[in-house]
Amino acid sequence: MVRLRWTLPAILAAAALAAEPRAADLLNAARKGDTALIATLISHKINLEVVDKDGHTPLMLAAQHGHPEAVRQLLAGGAHPGTRDRQGYTAFGLAVLSPSKGTLEAMRELPHAGPLRLAVDAVVGNENLTTSCFLRPAQLSAAIRGLKLDSVALDALGDFAGASGKGAAGLVSPPDTSPADATVSLRLRPSVACVQQQSADDVSLSVDVRVTRVGQEQAVLEKTIGGGLKGLHARSVTGPAQYGPVLEELARSHAGDIYWAVVAALLRSGK
Repeated sequence: MVRLRWTLPAILAAAALAAEPRAADLLNAARKGDTALIATLISHKINLEVVDKDGHTPLMLAAQHGHPEAVRQLLAGGAHPGTRDRQGYTAFGLAVLSPSKGTLEAMRELPHAGPLRLAVDAVVGNENLTTSCFLRPAQLSAAIRGLKLDSVALDALGDFAGASGKGAAGLVSPPDTSPADATVSLRLRPSVACVQQQSADDVSLSVDVRVTRVGQEQAVLEKTIGGGLKGLHARSVTGPAQYGPVLEELARSHAGDIYWAVVAALLRSGK
């Protein structure tokens, strides 16, 4: 008869090997929304705070992949909704930022402090108005000022937040007297440059975004969106009457990128 002698390290190693598949099973079940397997694993008292290589818990994966039933199940089993992954996002934040179907329903299951309230201001700079094939510098500046791109950008951001923003954030403006969570400063930098060989102007738009939490000085986000080759490519126009339609369309097209960049930064840094 052969007797096996187990040492403490060997016992611990064997236990770890036995537990690992169950942890992987729970992570996969959460990712797929397999509520039957999740229920079985919860009944076996599995640790609900296991994480994958990105620091995602089962609750995070269920929320991110849009499985509200699995989210409910894990919360009822004792999963912690306030845990953050390696990038700083909670399960709610991952659901907000995920394009997966079902994330709106998953968001409703998760505790959160309500929509972010954003106080947004916008200004238009003229430093990129270099040349025009059609207008003198003073005329070009006046033409661009007359477009009121700051108002266009603010309206577009508010429209996007209401229609496509998953209710994650809203703009605070009179008569709303609610205190804002963060200040968002937009500097729109339209660019106009004459391309003499084509007898046309190249037109583009960059937006500098700076976000600070109310009561704090350090920015949680400083980012430039759009522009020429690094963003939306410049549009060619053959007359000054085309400045308005092109720049207004660019300002509206940036709204989604601005909104999600702001929301992501605030969710990552903690509400």
